[in-house]
Amino acid sequence: MKFLKYEKMTTKKLKNYTEIFVYICFAASILGYFSKYNFLFDICSQFRMQYLLFGLILLVYCIIRKHKNILSLLIVCIVILNLISVLGSLKFNDVTKKQGFKIEIINLLTKNKKYNAVRKEINDKSPDILVIQELDDKWSEELQAVKENYPFIYEISRQDNFGIALYSKIHITEIRKFFVGTLDVPAISAFCDYEGKVFEIICIHTTPPTNQTYFKNTQKITQDLADYIAENGHNAIITGDFNTSHYSYNYKNFIKTSKMQDLSSIFHPTWSAFWLFPFRITLDHLFVTKSFAVRDYAVGNNIGSDHLPIWAEISFKE
Repeated sequence: MKFLKYEKMTTKKLKNYTEIFVYICFAASILGYFSKYNFLFDICSQFRMQYLLFGLILLVYCIIRKHKNILSLLIVCIVILNLISVLGSLKFNDVTKKQGFKIEIINLLTKNKKYNAVRKEINDKSPDILVIQELDDKWSEELQAVKENYPFIYEISRQDNFGIALYSKIHITEIRKFFVGTLDVPAISAFCDYEGKVFEIICIHTTPPTNQTYFKNTQKITQDLADYIAENGHNAIITGDFNTSHYSYNYKNFIKTSKMQDLSSIFHPTWSAFWLFPFRITLDHLFVTKSFAVRDYAVGNNIGSDHLPIWAEISFKE
């Protein structure tokens, strides 16, 4: 009898927790559509795939049990609200079989101590262009052997997780540091000459949407970069940790204004590497102008960071 009583209590608690989570997911699904205005709404927009999966699981359960109540209606709404957003984020990049140059972006996580794992990842991929984020003096020292393979090196070492570096085997004709947004976040711009064609690569690490100030800063960064690409119309690559997924206003507005294509997708989640695959989201992006096509794109190995590396081989269209 005690066991049956315990089982009933546990079942009741599970039901209550499920109902609470349904209400939370429903509210977050709606608030995510207003990600333009507030950092909390922006956070809500990032997890649409997770809301959708949760809603589908519960919807199947409701169909099997033939439940018809308000909670079932909310579950249907969760599925519809997020399915629309997920389907709207599906895209197809311009692909090619032509060999090109390889580029890899690695967010180290400053406090990460798995130096060998990072070096192995870089040596295995052997990218022609390597973008490093969250670089400090210790990491710069640990990557010394890697840097010996790159004739062009530009580093901005910082202790606040916004250090950044660009290593290149491709000839660089001009390189500079500049600051973006309202919080003086450093970025790198380099003009590269690849087989007689020049392109600009911009390496950026935006601020996370953990408060309204950081959120507005990232919004300004993405808007300014999008305007810059739209106004210049040159061959360009913009890459890094954008701290925003395919579902947020900042991301959509950037794509709409810049007309760039993002080689990453909702099926290439990079954060957090500590979570299981279904719970990850895509925060690291590789944007290219329409003059480029992609031969290969993949997410790299776990290197001890909270971000997974991203890797691609791209070339100019013929």
